[in-house]
Amino acid sequence: MNNFSKKYYKINELEEKYTDLLWEIFTSDEFETDLHKIENYLIENKDELKDLWKTNNIAKVSIERLIRFYVYRKLNIEDIYPSPLSSDLAVVLDDIVLNVDAKTINMAPKTNPGDDKAIHFGKDQITFKNSNGFGKEKVIHNGREYLINIPFIPTLKPYYDEKPVLTYFFTLNYFDDWKTMQDQEYKFVHKSLTCVPHKVVVDKKFDNNIISNYKVYSKVKNKTDIQPAGNLSKQFKSIKSDRNLIKHGNLYIDPSLKHPFLENISVCRTKDKSGNYQVSLEGGSARILKTTLQERKDNNNETWKGVRTFRYYKINEDGVYTRVTNE
Repeated sequence: MNNFSKKYYKINELEEKYTDLLWEIFTSDEFETDLHKIENYLIENKDELKDLWKTNNIAKVSIERLIRFYVYRKLNIEDIYPSPLSSDLAVVLDDIVLNVDAKTINMAPKTNPGDDKAIHFGKDQITFKNSNGFGKEKVIHNGREYLINIPFIPTLKPYYDEKPVLTYFFTLNYFDDWKTMQDQEYKFVHKSLTCVPHKVVVDKKFDNNIISNYKVYSKVKNKTDIQPAGNLSKQFKSIKSDRNLIKHGNLYIDPSLKHPFLENISVCRTKDKSGNYQVSLEGGSARILKTTLQERKDNNNETWKGVRTFRYYKINEDGVYTRVTNE
């Protein structure tokens, strides 16, 4: 067994404990009954809901409500978590502060099935700072070196009332082929639970290198958008041309700007939907690949699953979903 701190061992143990407990709740017979009650209602009322609600994701609110209902019923909750900087569901238990987010992903063609490969989160849903990994890079252009550092700074506190704040994601994957219209059957495909590690675990076991990429960059639209930048000059405003910028992936280095609060770090811009180039000093939301979190080790170096999945359908080589009992 590695010589980690007592704090690490305790949090690692608690993460496995609540992964087991939540998965037991989310795979129980009564949860299944209510989940498929939602599925049947959505199938029967799909067209009306889409017309009145003006959205194609008609499962989102119902799944959030279901998760909240079962956590409130099944866990011994001591108190609410008072900070709004948290997941949608955040409650105080006897040994942790539990954060659970419900996500819904459409698996139909030309929608967003690729999102199922990763967990997507905001700053108020994680406690770790990815200091050694994504966001730092060295770029050489025309013999000159540019250092990029776009941090992702969490706003979820790692502890509250001396209890660790733990984060989980429940994902419901559904199939609704509203784009190609080749398969008209609406169905729930699979469900999963993911434990995103606490900052102590990310530091000790993942070397603070766990984020795979950013989904959204925080863009500077006015002088108060990014702190501690203070009063940004007019040079930080959006520009329409990339003529003097250095393209690097989906980033554009602006050599004319000096970083407002990181010494020797280059300022980057990202292109918005209007075709303008806005300064991006921080990551806004990020992804962790589920494969990174799949295999976890307990305090006896035994493997436990940080990602749990239960499938109602499997997809064959022709892209057709067929019913299964479970994995």
